[in-house]
Amino acid sequence: MASLDVCRRWKAWRAMAAWRAALALRFRRLVGEPPIAYLTPWRMLLAGHRLLNSGASVAEIAYGLGYESDSAFSAAFKRVMGGSRRAYLYSRGRRSGGALAVRHNEGTG
Repeated sequence: MASLDVCRRWKAWRAMAAWRAALALRFRRLVGEPPIAYLTPWRMLLAGHRLLNSGASVAEIAYGLGYESDSAFSAAFKRVMGGSRRAYLYSRGRRSGGALAVRHNEGTG
């Protein structure tokens, strides 16, 4: 009985993996980049907004955007936004202009 359950789970996992791969391929054909490369800049824009406006901790923001660690979030933020969280906050809160540009198509994250 247990082996039947394992077999069913394995078949379900394989079907899901095939569906996910097909979805990623179709997304790339329609949008021109993989789903994660498209999604990451959006996540970082949300992160920037939350850093400025929510009062939430970095850990709360990171977790809310799907990152499991502050360090992974910080690395992605720096890569995509062109600077650290501190530089982002400084450029937005203490002087006008000097905005950091979002970098597109620079890997995944």
